[in-house]
Order: sequence, then C-alpha cells, then structure tokens
Amino acid sequence: MIRGVFFVLLLAVSISQAQGFPFRAVREGDPLPSAKVFDISSGKYMDIKDLVGDSVAVVLFWGADSPYKRKHSLEVLKELVPLSNQMKIGLYPVNVQRDPENDVKSLLKEAGYAGPVLIDRDRDAYKAFGVFVMPSVVVAKNGKIFKGFGYTHNLAEVIKVYCEVALGLKTEKQAEAELHPEQKEMSPEEKEALRFYRLGLSMLEKGMASRAESAFRRALEAKADYTDARVGLAVTLLLEGKLDQLGKELAFLEKKISDDFRIKILKARYLLEKGNVDEAYTVASTLVFAKPGCPDVYVLLGDVYFRKKDWEKAASYYRKALDKCYHLGRLVSE
Repeated sequence: MIRGVFFVLLLAVSISQAQGFPFRAVREGDPLPSAKVFDISSGKYMDIKDLVGDSVAVVLFWGADSPYKRKHSLEVLKELVPLSNQMKIGLYPVNVQRDPENDVKSLLKEAGYAGPVLIDRDRDAYKAFGVFVMPSVVVAKNGKIFKGFGYTHNLAEVIKVYCEVALGLKTEKQAEAELHPEQKEMSPEEKEALRFYRLGLSMLEKGMASRAESAFRRALEAKADYTDARVGLAVTLLLEGKLDQLGKELAFLEKKISDDFRIKILKARYLLEKGNVDEAYTVASTLVFAKPGCPDVYVLLGDVYFRKKDWEKAASYYRKALDKCYHLGRLVSE
C-alpha cells in the first residue's frame, strides 16, 4: 500500500516545473560563498566569488559520471553558451564530480564552450554551496545568489527569463507570467479526461488498482493524447502485474517523453519485475541525482538490493524512503 502512495506522489508531481532550490548550504539572497575551483587550462586555482564579482552571471554545477547526467549537462550547456553570448553575461560551468579531465574538456568542447575549464578538485564548491542535484544553476547578481534552479526540461528558458530580471529588463511578475501563462478554458472532453484522471489517482491511493486502470482508460478515451493518464495507466499495469501490456505502454511513452522522470522509474521497475536486476539498477542509480526528494527512488533501490540479496543496503534505502516520506508529511502539515 505504501508503495502505491509513493506512486500517487510521483504522478502528482509536475515534471515540467523546476525542482526546489537545489542547494543545502546557501539560499537566495545570500552572498556568494568563497569556493576555490581549479582551472585546467591555466593550472591555477580560482575563487568562484572572485570570478563572478558583482556582475550578472550563471554558474552551472555539472557532472558526467553516468549517461543520464552527461546527456543533461551537455544539453544545458549547449543552450547556455549562446544565451550567455547573446546577453553578454558570464557563464562558469564547474564540474563538481571530479570526472576525468579529458572527459570534462571533451564535453565542454562539444557544447561550444571556450571559457575556463573549471573542476571542483578539492570539493570546495560542492561543500560551500551544498550541491544537492546535478546539473544545477546559480544566477548571481551583485555578488549574491539571485536565483537557483535544479534540472528541468526548460531550464535554459527559465535561466534566460531570470537573467533578464537580474539585468532589470523584466520584473519578477512579468517573468512568472511568461513562464506560467494562464491556461485556456478546457473543452468538455478535456474536463472529462481530467475528472477520470483524478478518479484514477484516488483509486490508486486507496489501493484499488483495477478501478484505477479503468478510470485512466476512460480518461484516455476522452483525450487520447493525455500523457499523465497514460503514465497512470502504466502504473496500474505494473501494480497488477500485467507486464506484457506494461511493456507496450512503456515503448509508447519512451517515444513520446523518454526523459520524463516517471518513465525512468517505471522502466526500472518493469526491468526488475522481468528479472533484469542489473539493468534495473543501471536505470535506478541515476534517479537519486535527478530527484533526490522522491521516496519512490529509495524504495526502488531498496527493492533492487533486496533482489540482489544485499540486505544491509536494501534496509538502508528503505530507511531513506521512510525518512523522505516523513519529511514530506511534515511539510504538508506545517
């Protein structure tokens, strides 16, 4: 039952929105902390605080120790390089995972970046900022942290808008209106689809997977391209053990929204249920960095290690899942 609740939480998350503030040691409005990073190009240490100064600048913390993180780090950099040139703002990518120097140089070159090749050799930046997810971004202004963002599919768009705010070209209100335009009035079909989608979530929360499946299918009858309802259907098929049908749904969803966090969770669970434990682990191990606050990630990793008969690690991840769930509950009650 608790796993079903985690899936409901997972479904309810809007993947299109930026994640919460991705740093533990600093907050918006704080002065930039002093953090020494090593420039491979010059062979010298530099302080991020001195590099940025009082100008509007973007600091990107990235890693590439997995295909997942490499892909997204490269994707973000390819968008930020022309953006920084266009807006004439500083861009400082810092590799905070101590990846091999040749890999760091290769990725920056592929992204078209020509500035200092910065690595967090002594983990000074990682600790000073309390980096929580990767890739993640700090927008700086007047020597202070103006905004901070975790990875999201429209990260470059978000950064551009808030750099414009930092430069005085837009107000915060205008930025929010641009990023979150008012939704148009829903059609009767869309309203019907939403009604059944919410019913599906309710049935999932109550542990009624077959009724949830029926509701999600009704939502898709009303609106065939309702992606969230299709994800909900995939969840119910997993819970009901209908792996053949789930495989077909995942194949469809991977073509439509392959980078969606929820699809990766479902893919890992599908592989696990099929007995492909090592493949499931490969997918699951990247998800802690993608969304470290999601309890289902830790339940998933606990289940992977349970299948591997590594009881100690399984118990450790189950405890982390309970801890995350506890904090979520406390947050709601506050």
